[in-house]
Amino acid sequence: MSSVNQTLNQVSALLRSLPGVSVERQGINATSATFEVTTSSANSAHTLQTICEAANAALEPPLLLRDPDFNSETTRTFALSVSLEPFENIRHGTLQLLGIHLVWHLHTVGALPQDAANELLHYWHGHRVGA
Repeated sequence: MSSVNQTLNQVSALLRSLPGVSVERQGINATSATFEVTTSSANSAHTLQTICEAANAALEPPLLLRDPDFNSETTRTFALSVSLEPFENIRHGTLQLLGIHLVWHLHTVGALPQDAANELLHYWHGHRVGA
């Protein structure tokens, strides 16, 4: 398995580790990776949006918090897309950056142990947790 496919699968697993988030589909081409993601609550949608914004990942449609129907929808489906273009020591671009932000979040909420988090962060050149 290529390292970009391995990263895609790891990020997909991390997305599925977010409470209320499921990955329906994932795909990859020469320059980007995409996920079809479903959230089951407003909280899970907000969390997903916050992580995507921090990682410069595109999440469509964006959440419109002033939309009067926002809280009446419990299940939402999003298209999440990330670039694979490398920058600095980030070999798989925004896909890798999204993975780093997911690890940080999951560790912070107690869903990912420090050793497992730091193993991924070391591989992806992210700042270690608990250091």
